Amino acid sequence: AGEPPVLLASITGDVYGLTKPTFSRLVARVPTVITFDGRGISDSDLAYWVEPDAVACGGIGSAALGGVQMVQDFQASFAPLTGGVGRKLCYKFGDEPYALYDAFTADVLSVTGPAFSIAVVDVKRTVELTGFGLNETDTLKWVPLSINGSVASIDCSQIPFGGSELPVDSVVNGTQASVSVDFSTAADGLGLCYKHVGADSFSGYTGRRLWVAEITGPTATVNAVAGLAQRVTFTGVGLRRGDEAFWISNDAASCDVGASEDLGGMFLITNAAVNTLGAATFTPQATSEGARLCYAFQGQPPVLYDTVMLRVIGVT
Repeated sequence: AGEPPVLLASITGDVYGLTKPTFSRLVARVPTVITFDGRGISDSDLAYWVEPDAVACGGIGSAALGGVQMVQDFQASFAPLTGGVGRKLCYKFGDEPYALYDAFTADVLSVTGPAFSIAVVDVKRTVELTGFGLNETDTLKWVPLSINGSVASIDCSQIPFGGSELPVDSVVNGTQASVSVDFSTAADGLGLCYKHVGADSFSGYTGRRLWVAEITGPTATVNAVAGLAQRVTFTGVGLRRGDEAFWISNDAASCDVGASEDLGGMFLITNAAVNTLGAATFTPQATSEGARLCYAFQGQPPVLYDTVMLRVIGVT
């Protein structure tokens, strides 16, 4: 005690540390190169990402988060399988143990749902998407899929269905995005191409599909008898079990008048084959010289189809 400090030149220590990047943005399933800066970085270093609530590094990087990657020339490439925000960095300098860098975070952008969306020909509506890191500057398009057996693939270089890319209208907390659509032709199971903020290209999502639905038939008038159950098969695109339908009289202005028991009330599509045929049964209670179809796809407001007609006669 009380002795002056002595310099021991033969005893040295290495100083390791990262200074950059404090924030990284990646897109799920897209390889992204991250460049590190700091002291002591070498080609033997390893890095991986952990969830925001992690308090330590376990040394085993999850493939879903991009796995453990080796640093080469100050860079490492990550292709996480799942989206998420606020992930933290675990970094290993050479033979040193992994260190958790709480202040070095990454957002992995991704569209997570829904698996099925529906629009209706010539009806403007809003499609809702969910995900991580969704942004109001994002753009998207739907394109036809290539189907080989049970495997779907997507080519995002295709011209957008409907002719133009679509902007995101609004975003809530980066997890919910709304986009307005209005298509003039039907389509069966389009795939989503989504360009996330900061991305150079579209990411394809074969599991985020859009049907642009319409009813095309029956083209002949449906003839029914008052008081008797009538089976009818509708044709079109995007028909599904659980769709609702009803008839309105020819003098009704729109589907807003609602279902009438005289014309069979509201009835459900009880089966649908490959989204193009939907069968239902209804029982009209009164005669009618002419009625038209109102059809509601999967909880959407009913759409009037003037060319799908009903005639109800009395029992003779």
